[in-house]
Amino acid sequence: MSRSRSNGRRLETVEPQEAGEKRSRRHTTVLAAVAIATWAPMFFLGTGLRPVWWLTWFAPLPVLLVARRMGAWQTFAVAAIAWSIGGLNFPALSRQYRAAGVGLLLVPAWDFTLDGWLHGRMAIMRGVESGFSIARIAKQGQLTVSDDRGRVLAEESSAAAPFSTLMVVAPVRHDDTLYLRFGDYFAWANVAGFLFVLFSRTPKIKHPHPEEASVDAA
Repeated sequence: MSRSRSNGRRLETVEPQEAGEKRSRRHTTVLAAVAIATWAPMFFLGTGLRPVWWLTWFAPLPVLLVARRMGAWQTFAVAAIAWSIGGLNFPALSRQYRAAGVGLLLVPAWDFTLDGWLHGRMAIMRGVESGFSIARIAKQGQLTVSDDRGRVLAEESSAAAPFSTLMVVAPVRHDDTLYLRFGDYFAWANVAGFLFVLFSRTPKIKHPHPEEASVDAA
């Protein structure tokens, strides 16, 4: 009997702990949603053709304020989602150029050496989405020329020498693409699935305690 009473006291201490964990997860989810809802619009309005430039400087503050209440991976996920949503105006600009009949887009840029390759590939993706060639000339990055199928026709680093040149023949054409027809439906479906996996609670299987099993057997 004393064993069962001690077991009962143990269960009484575990239940409030589980309730506290539920409240903590719910609180973290609310903070993440608020951070995304505030960062993304500020970044969206702070970039583009008519940017409100000062919003870009304040955009990261919501995530920085809630970061100490979340784990490292949760903070990274929230920042990545907010940045991705806020950057939706960049694909929109590419679609506008495509609607204007652009066949070759010239993109001057300024990278920071380490991110030159990544930004070059992001520009290539914009060309594939909207169906035109891209010539991206970046300081401290990569000189990249690609066609509307994403094939890199030529590439040269602009960070290794004071002056870099690149000569290549690029096609000037614009083609219809699935992205132009259907837009961001597939991307939004991926974001929704990622959020569901990130913040959904995995059900825990409760195994009987050895003391409980012995009492039940008796």
